[in-house]
Amino acid sequence: MMKDWASFGYPPSTLLPVGMVEIACALLYGIPRTSVLGAVLVTGYFGGAVATHVRLLQPAGVGPAVLGALAWIGLFLRDARLRSLLPLRSGGERARGRAWPGARKGTFNLRTRWACPAGRAPRRSAAARDRRASTGTRRA
Repeated sequence: MMKDWASFGYPPSTLLPVGMVEIACALLYGIPRTSVLGAVLVTGYFGGAVATHVRLLQPAGVGPAVLGALAWIGLFLRDARLRSLLPLRSGGERARGRAWPGARKGTFNLRTRWACPAGRAPRRSAAARDRRASTGTRRA
């Protein structure tokens, strides 16, 4: 492994720090609360691997690029917040209010950052309710 590492043009003393950074990125990706930060860092890490292979004109740079894409696909499938920011919809699912056929119904309010259960709107403040009542307007 040290011979391969040296062939990339990196000194052998950098193997341990780079490996520790890779493990730290993977741990951040694995923890649900920090998974988005972990995905960004893993993407940067794999981007460096792709750049190394491209610099050496090696076709092995495709592997890290695929792994980076798989990291984001995995995060998209497991994190509802990311799915609400990047909705993938076709005409049929839009009418039902779902991002894809298996998704649970509901919305995500970015201002208050909490998920609204299906069929329920975010709560309004007392002042907003009073303004609506005094003007006679109702929201559908």
